[in-house]
Amino acid sequence: MESWTCGPHLLELEPPDVFHCHVRGAVEEQHARETVRIASEELGAKRGVRIFFVVHLESSGAEGTFTPAARKYLGTARLDWKAIVLVGGTLLMRMAVTVLGRAQAILSPQKVPTVMVKSMDEARKYIAEVRAKEAAHAGPASAGSSS
Repeated sequence: MESWTCGPHLLELEPPDVFHCHVRGAVEEQHARETVRIASEELGAKRGVRIFFVVHLESSGAEGTFTPAARKYLGTARLDWKAIVLVGGTLLMRMAVTVLGRAQAILSPQKVPTVMVKSMDEARKYIAEVRAKEAAHAGPASAGSSS
């Protein structure tokens, strides 16, 4: 897996399109900006990868809190991702991320589905379901355009 560090956090690309973010403490605005930059520029623009953004809410550091500046940035960032999948975390962490997801959904013209799961197994099941829907949706359109 290809990986990047972003402050105390670890980012990893699991080919072909699962981008893991291991939250290991407070999320500052510069961490949020760099994470979005890597996902959007390095993976999206340069490689054509549209990601599943999997956030591992780990119970270490500052309990994964988001600074007000990070919340503001994430609430207005343009994200062209397949989905945001939140894995684990404490109740407080999940609540904070839920608020961010709702703000992003309201303020951003692009709607990114956000789901919360307890384990990586549940996350993989959700990702497989989305991929199956994409494949089913792409199938008939592809067949019709090959004439």
